[in-house]
Amino acid sequence: MDFTQLLLVVTCGLSATVAGLVAWWGNGVSKKIDALVMHREGCISRFADRENNSSDHRRMWKAIDEQKPSRTGMASGSTPLSSR
Repeated sequence: MDFTQLLLVVTCGLSATVAGLVAWWGNGVSKKIDALVMHREGCISRFADRENNSSDHRRMWKAIDEQKPSRTGMASGSTPLSSR
């Protein structure tokens, strides 16, 4: 076996090893993303099924609207778009 063939075999071996490591890493990332998506769907369905969802939203938006003028630096006396 001459030097060129040896170099080719080593290069192919290293390429296969790197491809295997990338596939193994990608599989782990894919599993974590799948678990995250399932968790997100569970959170969304639990929130959507709440009986007091409407009142929670009203309370949340009221608190946000009260904070907007001081947070965004709006001039006093101006009104947010949501209250027009």
